[in-house]
Amino acid sequence: MKNLKDILNSKNFTTKCVNNNIMSKKTADFISESTKLRVVKDIIPAHIGKYVFSIFPSKTFKGEIAVGFDSQPACEEFNRFYSNKILKNIMKSDKKESLGINEYIGLRGWVRKENLQTYNVVMINEADYYERARGNFRNLMKGNLYKYVENLRDVIAQNHDYIRKIQSAKPAQYKPYNLSDKTDFSKLGGKKY
Repeated sequence: MKNLKDILNSKNFTTKCVNNNIMSKKTADFISESTKLRVVKDIIPAHIGKYVFSIFPSKTFKGEIAVGFDSQPACEEFNRFYSNKILKNIMKSDKKESLGINEYIGLRGWVRKENLQTYNVVMINEADYYERARGNFRNLMKGNLYKYVENLRDVIAQNHDYIRKIQSAKPAQYKPYNLSDKTDFSKLGGKKY
């Protein structure tokens, strides 16, 4: 008995769908290519793989595989540490032709907009910051603990000095940070706006 993957990958199914105007040839090819790429999920480490919800050929970046994540931290970890390693392992293996992924040159993770973690940047007025600890306590510890408590007293004194410097300094002129000014999108394959 065939499972859904076998049915979607069969040429007979895609040609019937195209001939009966159920879907376009482009859509049928996209579905069959996406089902071939599901083997990449088996290569992704398990602690990140559990957040993967889709794998398909990237429409934005030609020649790359897009890996969709439900979690932004998992996506960032994948892009930073695993995408290049996984691609190198695939290219070194003898199975790349049988997997049908030898024409791809990259892996890139992405996150759905509703799963993005956005943060509101709040400017803290340094004059409002107040260190409650003064470091005026008795150190009754012995041995190594005595040294740690004295180090803590020094850190508190340094914090007071730092806060005093901040409060006496002139207020900084804050300039909004614009990501498009700082990032060279041409390296990522896109255009700088």
